[in-house]
Amino acid sequence: MKSRFKQPALSALAAIGLCVAFVLGTLTAAPTHSVYGQSKDIETELIDLYKQVNPSVVSIQVRIPNSASSDLVPQDTPHAGVTPPPFSAGDATGFIYNTDGYIVTNSHVVQDADRVEVTFADDTTLTAKVIGMDRDSDLAVIKVETDKSRLIPATLADSDKVQVGQRVGALGNPFGYNNSLSQGIISGLNRRLDSQAVSNEIPYQIPGMIQTDAAINPGNSGGPLFDMNGAVVGINTLIESRVRQSSGVGFAVPSNLIKKFAALLIKDGKIDHSFLGIQGGDLNADEATLIGIDPNQRGVLVTKVTKGSPADKGGIKPSNAQKMLDGIPLDVGGDIIVAVDKMPIHHFEDLLSYLFSKTDIGQTITVTVLRDGKQVDLQVTLEARPH
Repeated sequence: MKSRFKQPALSALAAIGLCVAFVLGTLTAAPTHSVYGQSKDIETELIDLYKQVNPSVVSIQVRIPNSASSDLVPQDTPHAGVTPPPFSAGDATGFIYNTDGYIVTNSHVVQDADRVEVTFADDTTLTAKVIGMDRDSDLAVIKVETDKSRLIPATLADSDKVQVGQRVGALGNPFGYNNSLSQGIISGLNRRLDSQAVSNEIPYQIPGMIQTDAAINPGNSGGPLFDMNGAVVGINTLIESRVRQSSGVGFAVPSNLIKKFAALLIKDGKIDHSFLGIQGGDLNADEATLIGIDPNQRGVLVTKVTKGSPADKGGIKPSNAQKMLDGIPLDVGGDIIVAVDKMPIHHFEDLLSYLFSKTDIGQTITVTVLRDGKQVDLQVTLEARPH
């Protein structure tokens, strides 16, 4: 079939077609990608962040007597039938706190160790001294003596401003692979997890934990979780996993707790935490209805008060009866804590976080409770946690 267009017309159409194709191509072209599927801008950003943060991060190697237990990565695993050596080794991470040689890590990293060594980004290895540990917050401070030029402190962010969805990176020593970078996002905030500190076989809890999907594995403990400005938002502490390796659910102690507690560990070697002395739980709509109050009422239903505790001395009343809810007995009749120092309390997490991060031993707080349908203000003087 012959064309209906003459040659000049074909040339004009070709020119128009090229112009349209160029414009459409410009509008619809995908961003330039690296072989790993990320845009060069993001790739460059991560490279720059690694260069910025890495000099502040150290790998930690500990020697642990085999009579002690440890959650760290074991490096000396004896074969069956072979007498185990008197020591095993473990790997972890830390980051430089200041130019005086103080380094922050997790308490569980060093608590069983009789020797601690740190390796800097320039591959220099030094012996460190444990300055202080706090099992309640799982924080510890160690110290090295070295040239100040090697001591590049990490910047601590304001963890109260962290948001879910925010991009973060993690640097550490997973499985002994030092200076390893992973990235992800903030997956959740204000998580409450058991600490290693216990009282009457009941663990105290660390409030305000940051959840992330950045890959965290054994050996990452004590390393920084940092934002895209290179500032530390938390210290990587543990993972939720049935196979003892990353499953996309990792947790970090927030940086604002580090700001408060690291200085105390440097000064005193330990931390005394505020203690109220109650047990209880979140009041939900079904429980409120069962009790006979507004189903929209929120607060902490006090079920038990430790005898002789600040709560006991301050007049907080525990449950004194039981009612059945869906076939399950519910302790009722106790006070419902609805505010502390005029700050509303909706969940047990709110109460725990306030006590943990905003109060000190000997401080008197105002606890507002709902009792027999009326609000009552109680003055409670806090004491140190028993262990």
